Amino acid sequence: FCLANLKKKNGGGSVLGKNVLELGAGAGLVGMVCKKLGAKKVVLSDHPNAIALLRKNVQRNFHSNQEPGTDTDTTDDISVLPLDWRDEQHLAAVLKNGPYDVVVATDVVFSTDLVAPLLKCAAAAATPHTGVVLVCLQERCADAFALFKLQSEASCSEFRQVPTDELKFVDDACVLFELKGMMTGGPVSGITDLQKGDASSRTEKETGPTKRKKDSRDDDDPRGKGKNSKKEKR
Repeated sequence: FCLANLKKKNGGGSVLGKNVLELGAGAGLVGMVCKKLGAKKVVLSDHPNAIALLRKNVQRNFHSNQEPGTDTDTTDDISVLPLDWRDEQHLAAVLKNGPYDVVVATDVVFSTDLVAPLLKCAAAAATPHTGVVLVCLQERCADAFALFKLQSEASCSEFRQVPTDELKFVDDACVLFELKGMMTGGPVSGITDLQKGDASSRTEKETGPTKRKKDSRDDDDPRGKGKNSKKEKR
């Protein structure tokens, strides 16, 4: 709801007439809201195991044009596609519908093993130089959350935590990150300290939601408050 509400600001101007991709769409709420707000084309993607529910939700909210026996459900310029972030064929199929002006994802960081594949998909899908990636998270896994912030900052020209006054959302556990100028083939896989389990040895302090430029790193990254656990489903 946090990210969906953000997209509603200014009458949905941030997605109006644009191509939108949702990664790890789940029920598809954010992507469907983007389409209702006037996005030109929306692709909802998730692991093949989650596609059935996603497709059903789209069919309930939009006129369906699905062809029997196909994996793609095209509905009023809204498409449902399977995407395991580590599957190159899945990614290639998603990219055929791109590039995407806006890439959105919610609650998708819960395993260190999936951080680099997630960022790789986002970077490949986003329109070069101008594409915006918005990722809304709760801290499901401390190591994965910290690794996501480090690798995100290393993989784009601008990285920031969106201020809470921009979100107007009451759940303090939700943190929204904005990434611009993502680099394909960049240093996503170059940061290994957290992947080796050294996250607990790092000291992190609360900081303000300022914009960050590529290669200006420190250890003062904001952290979410959520303590829930989530099993890997990909």
